[in-house]
Amino acid sequence: MSQRYPARVYRRPSKQTLRQGDVAIAEFHQLRARSGDRRGPAGPDMAAPDLPFLGDPTDFEVRVPQPNGSEEVRTVRVWSGFVVVLHQNCEIEFAHVDDSRVLIAPIVTSERWSEGPWKYLRENMIPGYFYLPELPEVDAKKLGLPRSWPEGVVVLASSTLSSVGLIKPRRQLSITAEMLPHLHDCIARFFAVRGFAGMRELTSIISKRIVRVEDTSQTVAGPSRLMKVYFGENADEPDQRDDEVTVAYWGVRP
Repeated sequence: MSQRYPARVYRRPSKQTLRQGDVAIAEFHQLRARSGDRRGPAGPDMAAPDLPFLGDPTDFEVRVPQPNGSEEVRTVRVWSGFVVVLHQNCEIEFAHVDDSRVLIAPIVTSERWSEGPWKYLRENMIPGYFYLPELPEVDAKKLGLPRSWPEGVVVLASSTLSSVGLIKPRRQLSITAEMLPHLHDCIARFFAVRGFAGMRELTSIISKRIVRVEDTSQTVAGPSRLMKVYFGENADEPDQRDDEVTVAYWGVRP
């Protein structure tokens, strides 16, 4: 388990209220082109270190009207498994009475995705994943589960919309309030500040050549601007950059 996690990771879901971090058994989907699209994530043969296996899907063809009056065929690929609610609590509580939308993301276990880079996933070092530790059977039964809860990760890249009416009655578990900041950190890193480096990542830039520096127009307390630093082999060709990092630890006067 990540060393930064609190001692209590899981709890029972609220009886009345759907909350961020609730875990349910539900369907999740992807809209795909009828042909010529990339293959995965799909069947077991697609599992790879950087491509999580979401389970065996079921494909459905739908005809979608186009602006010019024609129709085109699309594939809706549907999986079934454990998902986590990503929707913010305030958006669930204060949504319009007829708003059924809720954002979810699937969970992939280490058993199903054995090829995954679990050394790094357990430390939440890879953007796009949120680590969920194993819950032993004795503790799982205290929370109403019939068996132990497996180790896994939430796959943020496979986030999709579902319905409150589907998720709320099928919840099995929830993460604690103490765990939500860790979920928020992973969500923010993936969807908003993926390029912002932490202390662990700074060591990876040692000896790299800086080929370009840009102002992000964002600030931190100080005041101090955040700078995006690009690395590459040739300073004479700054557009040919190999890597980048947003640095919050260097202060530059406005």
